[in-house]
Amino acid sequence: MLRDDFSKPKLIWTDIACKPSFVFSDKEIYFLNTAYMLSGNHLSYLLHILNSKLITFYFMHTATGLGDKGLRLFKIFVEKIPVPLYRDSSLQKILDSYKQHISSETQQKKINELVNQVYNLNTKEIEYLNTQNI
Repeated sequence: MLRDDFSKPKLIWTDIACKPSFVFSDKEIYFLNTAYMLSGNHLSYLLHILNSKLITFYFMHTATGLGDKGLRLFKIFVEKIPVPLYRDSSLQKILDSYKQHISSETQQKKINELVNQVYNLNTKEIEYLNTQNI
């Protein structure tokens, strides 16, 4: 990571969290070892993937758990998430066009539906995911 990376648009998340929560920032910001960041292209698309119900479920099964208290979201766990490559598909463009800040449950529900489509989840998989306490 170069010093210049801190001035680029980025996604930021904390090491310890009750549930995964990624945020977008286009500000130059520096932080210590309790937060991580990533920069690159299509950050809105990636932000919505990472904050989706599907990826929260994934983290619950792959990240280091802290019992009922939360998760340790080390960078290594984020790097291993199987994110579909951005190929300018209509679904991916819709996700990329959503604002970085989601202000309602209705918007988050729609984003979760789009993410499920991007991952080609079938009806049974979606029903199972929706029964999980996430």
